[in-house]
Amino acid sequence: MINRLKQKLSSADTFSLINESIYQLNFTKILEDNLGLTSPTKQILYLISLLFSTNEILPSQKVSLSSFVSTLNNISNEYNASFYKDGANSSDTEKENSNVAFPVFLHYFNTSSLYYEPQKLQILSKLYFPFDHFFENLFGYTATDLINFAEFVQQTIHLRVQRLNLIQKKLNSQVDLTHSFNTEDFPLEKRLIFTKMLNDFSLKREVTDFEYYATVLPIEERPFLNISGIFYLPLIKLLFDAIERKLNKAILSSDIRDSFFRNKEKKIVEILSVQLRFFFGKKGKVFTSGYESITGQDEHDIIIFARQSIIILLEVKVTKQREPFRNPEKAFVRIKDDFRRDSGPQGAFEQTLKLKRRIKKEGSVPIFDKKGNLLITLTNKFEIFSLLITLEDLGILAVNLSLLLEKPKEENFPFCTNIYTLNTILKFMTIKYGTQRVDQFLKYLRVRENIHAKARVTDELEILGYLHANQENLEELLDDNLDLFFMHPQMTDIFDEMYIENKSIFNFSE
Repeated sequence: MINRLKQKLSSADTFSLINESIYQLNFTKILEDNLGLTSPTKQILYLISLLFSTNEILPSQKVSLSSFVSTLNNISNEYNASFYKDGANSSDTEKENSNVAFPVFLHYFNTSSLYYEPQKLQILSKLYFPFDHFFENLFGYTATDLINFAEFVQQTIHLRVQRLNLIQKKLNSQVDLTHSFNTEDFPLEKRLIFTKMLNDFSLKREVTDFEYYATVLPIEERPFLNISGIFYLPLIKLLFDAIERKLNKAILSSDIRDSFFRNKEKKIVEILSVQLRFFFGKKGKVFTSGYESITGQDEHDIIIFARQSIIILLEVKVTKQREPFRNPEKAFVRIKDDFRRDSGPQGAFEQTLKLKRRIKKEGSVPIFDKKGNLLITLTNKFEIFSLLITLEDLGILAVNLSLLLEKPKEENFPFCTNIYTLNTILKFMTIKYGTQRVDQFLKYLRVRENIHAKARVTDELEILGYLHANQENLEELLDDNLDLFFMHPQMTDIFDEMYIENKSIFNFSE
């Protein structure tokens, strides 16, 4: 099937297919166009990668994306069917493994990055700028250069879209004017270094043996498409993700790996603490690096005195999730091991649980800074929430902790999400609820404690969007007779609309 698809693509006109792809990837949600693809972003990027693994046979023909929909859906369905075990011949263990492994597999390979661009730029800057010297020796440019390049590309595309008003008009023929670049577009003082980076992140159409759907695609590593010396970027996020992948890969194979990971968690805690202090305001207090002993043992990343009788214990984990195996049984073991290791959500939960048990047993526990100064004394009179914050989006594993989290029956579920989603939640609460933001956030945490086992959702923002729009129906989600609930992706539209109105909203500053 894939070979036949590549044969068909070899006679396809490169520019026309890329032009339509850029249009579909960037404007179809707003314009409500629908090709009928099951995973549109992944499938279109896969098709582009296949196209660029062939030579263009002349005279080429203009072909529409719609002519590939059936084949792309069949390819996707074949991979899914080979992975998911739910038939009469499958054992209960195989079904249970698939119920975890299958949605994780889909999320890992099919889901596009769920963040807003300013969020990612700030995280990349904080994590990688300290290692500029290492990158310059390796690549000939620094992480700072790469972020400047990405910002230039992002701002250029946004300005072009605004000028052409593409959001309101179906100007398919002009999409190439917004997402194309050549060296003449770059500022003169940065043209040399930007050109080098452009070439490093570009893909030419030539014969390769690329076929596999469930893998990192060539376009995900080299997102600029070189067509006759003009470079087309189908999605801005592709560039951000490719930069992060390139920098991370370089560090993982170097002798600065340990130093990077020590710095990584520290930087994430710093970034979070700035926003948390603003969010909880003068009535709250945010403590970082708190210890249960005066000698600096049993550290906790962030402890928040949210209100008079409410404490939030927040632990950060930055370890990357490993790529799941294609075999469901092996995939389940790897997924479970990643989740339950000390550097995963289970490890974060154990840290908060240990402290909560000590408070319950001893009545009160003093928390010190690294110099031995008393920060706060936690007592059994506090209502205590546990927040587990990851750098990576774990999808359904975070939204529905009942799948893998081991906890005592009497213990409430913690709240688990990634740093980007937490940032979006806090910004949303601030904008929508103003001075009532903390109370609304605490209300949300209480609701989330009770619906983990019911959630069949991969994006936390779908739940928040639903609860915001249907507050009068809150009791339905909390009904013990309700076994499962599903959300529609449109529940996140409210956040996208806020971002479109003001792209500076979702960042980690105050």
